[in-house]
Amino acid sequence: MNSRSSYQKMLKNRKAYFMARGGMEHLMLKLKVMQRHSPQSMRVLENADEKEKKMLYNAFLEDIAVPPDVSFSGNIAKYRVTDFNLESVDLEHSRLTVNVSVTGIYEGQENKISRLMRISR
Repeated sequence: MNSRSSYQKMLKNRKAYFMARGGMEHLMLKLKVMQRHSPQSMRVLENADEKEKKMLYNAFLEDIAVPPDVSFSGNIAKYRVTDFNLESVDLEHSRLTVNVSVTGIYEGQENKISRLMRISR
């Protein structure tokens, strides 16, 4: 019984980790698409002062959400970007350095991952 409970907890933790990875991939996809198809929006993010950043980052991250459960499995699985910051912008080489933390949740179990990523156009 104890072994099964331990296994179930580990399994939920692993699924929460992969939810967090999915959130990270979703954010990277959005950054790449915005860089290619809406460079003016990215410039606004890049050139924002400290006051504007919080509002702009929240608006930028608003639609990064888990798609609905169309299979009606009843599993509560989601992710959210908990921290996002543009660390540096290299216009010469079209590169962004981004510090990101994403929390994945699966049936009450949470797993958080943080990465410092360099994204090029």
